[in-house]
Amino acid sequence: TELQSRVKARRLWNVRASTLHSLGYSAVRDALGDVPTDGDKMRSIVSKLTTDREERFLIGKLASLGKMQLANDAGHIDAIADQFEIELPMGVPRGKICALALEAMIQSGRQHATIDFDDMVWMPIQYEMPTRTYERVFVDEAQDLANVQLELVLKSCAPGGRILACGDRFQSCYGFKGAAQDAMDKIRLRLDAKILPLSITYRCPRSVVALANEIVPQLEPAPWAEDGVVRSASLDQALKEIAPGDFLLSRSNAPLFSAFIRLVKEGRRPTFMGRDIGGAIASMVRRSGTDNVPSLCRYIVEWRDAEVERLTALERSTEAVIDKASCILALAEGARSVDEIAERAEHIFEDGDKVRSDRIILRS
Repeated sequence: TELQSRVKARRLWNVRASTLHSLGYSAVRDALGDVPTDGDKMRSIVSKLTTDREERFLIGKLASLGKMQLANDAGHIDAIADQFEIELPMGVPRGKICALALEAMIQSGRQHATIDFDDMVWMPIQYEMPTRTYERVFVDEAQDLANVQLELVLKSCAPGGRILACGDRFQSCYGFKGAAQDAMDKIRLRLDAKILPLSITYRCPRSVVALANEIVPQLEPAPWAEDGVVRSASLDQALKEIAPGDFLLSRSNAPLFSAFIRLVKEGRRPTFMGRDIGGAIASMVRRSGTDNVPSLCRYIVEWRDAEVERLTALERSTEAVIDKASCILALAEGARSVDEIAERAEHIFEDGDKVRSDRIILRS
């Protein structure tokens, strides 16, 4: 919206600033007319494929991710489920769910009376709809492009035109919405692109940059950056010293769940930021069908071991499964009932979108 207002104020009539969904929606309307949007379109389709509530949720989620990844068969959707950490509980027929997700995608494409948010970018690619093209295309946050969005970007560039994509592979944070993990590499390869580094950070002190150089060697501090402080401590010591306004960051969620419970017990006020996995964990806890905490813990361990075996055989990562199981087992510590564990998971992300100076912020 800000870019649109600047373009309008400067009377740059040959420049368009938009989201990729807006760009795709224009292509759909050019092809099909003024098609109205319907946020419940996929839900309506899935409700006719199965009566099971849990299956409906999984099918809808996988169909959405399937569109973002341009899936074309059930095997691809099965891989997507693992890639984007859509864990199916024990007893849920995996092959059936993936096949129905593909069927939901097919039916969504055939129903042109309305479109949903995913259709806006998926349909122009899936059905090769003509797209408005531009001589110069600028893409921001390119590391978060899903496969279908990347195709839409390429499709929007006129023959002989140029694309400038700005992004940072180390800041990709929309995997849970279908962003391709290797989006920057795909852009480089598809365009045979030149790489123009933006290596100076204006946010970090020199000591932090020096530590980051272990992963990102080309990063440089700003000329006027302060020295800053980096020091090491055990997690136990860090939790003793951490104060409201501080951030506790972790690559995985399980250590944060344990820290959250400890801080609450000590009467301090932590809060989670970022992606809400609490709802997914609560759903899994309730889906387990167990009626006491020991039974739930046994169920989670059995589920974890079965999933690790399956993923290992397929040569896929087991990290997300192990992390989710560890989160649930951490939440079970001291809990008196299965419902209490589910409620802990649901409430752990309360205020999760707000940075509050009076809270200890936990983030993965």
